[in-house]
Amino acid sequence: LRACPLNTQITPANVNDITFGRERPIDLNVTYIFDKAYCHFGWWTNIHAAGSFFVTRPKKNMRRKTLRKRFLDETQSDCAGKGFTVCGDREVRLAVKGYSKLPIFMRRITIKHNTGEVFDIITNDFVRSAHDLAACYKAGWQIELFFKWIKQNLGIKKFIAFNEHAIRLQI
Repeated sequence: LRACPLNTQITPANVNDITFGRERPIDLNVTYIFDKAYCHFGWWTNIHAAGSFFVTRPKKNMRRKTLRKRFLDETQSDCAGKGFTVCGDREVRLAVKGYSKLPIFMRRITIKHNTGEVFDIITNDFVRSAHDLAACYKAGWQIELFFKWIKQNLGIKKFIAFNEHAIRLQI
């Protein structure tokens, strides 16, 4: 699992970061991990068509129709030490009016975090285990923790310049 940013862009606060994400070329056989704010069915379709995968959380109001339950390997459902337990794995299709013809079948993996929170992730990856995909989603949050650390510890309110060298000096 390669867990490092490959592309970065500094934009004004009023520019949504999904704009940058959707402008990037989609690489073959890459897993894109993003949060529910990146709900864009056209982009998901493009990722799938390019031979790549996505792992994301669905919005709460995103209705899904379960097509069938998948076998959940008991040895991988309890991920002691990883901070979560995989509770379910289903093949689904969107059941939202207007999007029910989305040409992608997906998996809905239910995860219980050690804090007690239960949530779902959805993906177009039917090869990797539910445990591996849950671990991928968890690893994707490291970037969020990195930005949280920057905000809490560096006290940077404004960058002097926006080129890489200037930002490195200021940090």
